[in-house]
Amino acid sequence: MMSPQPAPHPTSPGGIVALEIPLSDPVAVYARLAHLPRPFLLDGGAADVTRARYSYVGADPHAWVECAHGIVTVDGQPAGADALGTLAALLQAGRDRLGNAPPPADLPPFRGGAVGFLGYELGGQLEALPAPRAEGVALPDMAVGFYDRIVAIDHAAGRAWVLCLAGPDAPERVREWRDLLAAPAAPVAAGEGPWLAAPGWRAGWSRESHEAAVARTVDYIAAGDIYQANITQRFLGTLAAGVAPLDLYLRLRARAAAPFSALLDLGPKGGTPAPWCPCRPNASWRLTRRGGWRRGPLRARDRAIPIPPGTPRWRRNCWPRPRTGRKT
Repeated sequence: MMSPQPAPHPTSPGGIVALEIPLSDPVAVYARLAHLPRPFLLDGGAADVTRARYSYVGADPHAWVECAHGIVTVDGQPAGADALGTLAALLQAGRDRLGNAPPPADLPPFRGGAVGFLGYELGGQLEALPAPRAEGVALPDMAVGFYDRIVAIDHAAGRAWVLCLAGPDAPERVREWRDLLAAPAAPVAAGEGPWLAAPGWRAGWSRESHEAAVARTVDYIAAGDIYQANITQRFLGTLAAGVAPLDLYLRLRARAAAPFSALLDLGPKGGTPAPWCPCRPNASWRLTRRGGWRRGPLRARDRAIPIPPGTPRWRRNCWPRPRTGRKT
């Protein structure tokens, strides 16, 4: 029996070449593609198919953009300092290549494009912020790959496809991945033993430093300067010998399956397992002042403004002051 041949969907210009393949677990698909540059796994359906119907796996991006220490690079080459502008230009180039035709209705909604992360530190591109502390795992502020060939899995329908942006070599490229995924492979399973090398997890700062930060935050709230703050710190560890990022991801997936999980390999810097919203290594906590007043001469005047009767106690220190004066 002849195997089905991939056929382009009628979208012009551009389009998607799709080849349906046997349904497989997304982690098993990722394991088969993990030897390729910068693979990713967007893992849905492990916990709740009704909320996360689709999974996506890809590798070998045709472009890779990073921003670190204020410097933007595309495929390792300097590209100025405007991270968001560079990202927007690459996204527009992808849209131009795909064309304006409506997407195929029978395929999953994501058919290739940008996959990556934007870190909290990227806020320095938008406003003047203190420099983050240097210690940590040296993740870039932004890392985004542009993928024109992926595997898409529909857990609800029980179907899977290799998808590729249409082009002269697209049929060949989808057949290549189909054959790669069909080849015999050992089962993918989580290992046993400790995750981390000694001494295990290390806190980013001491108990005393954390308590001092809490006390300072409480003081800011009591003074009416802020009404909330997020105090964060890093916990760092080194993977034990023989524990790969995929192995760590499988252990976390088995213990705490989430409807939206991700595993992204950044290349030589290693993988970033993210089976929940990860604690980004943002160095230091920062107070966010929303409509608060500068402490000092204005503080007494603020306290003289009457608070309406019946205001709950928890809101009295957060009562909005009139916007007449200098804010921070």
